Amino acid sequence: MSETISAGVIGLGSMGMGVARSLRRAGIETWGCDVVDTRRSELEEIGGHWATSPWELGKNVDVAIVLVVNAEQTRGVLFADAGAAGGGGGGPGPLDPALPQLLQQMTQA
Repeated sequence: MSETISAGVIGLGSMGMGVARSLRRAGIETWGCDVVDTRRSELEEIGGHWATSPWELGKNVDVAIVLVVNAEQTRGVLFADAGAAGGGGGGPGPLDPALPQLLQQMTQA
């Protein structure tokens, strides 16, 4: 019995789109989101699905890969209102609810 997996890529620049292409070549259902809306057509051309926010992406995938430029963008992707852990404007996100505490502990170590 084979189990299907879905993956998402947040940040579809050179590295992110490369990862999305590799996931699709492997037959994995792939979602993506980026602040640059023109990346949508490139993602859809390879058979990927577009998410309007990291929150939406997180609701639709088993695993998310974050490939953005810096720590500030990573914080936004994870913790902004529409971030993967930001709850889409309230409430817990699709990521482990312990993630914010874990990240805080890691930065203080």
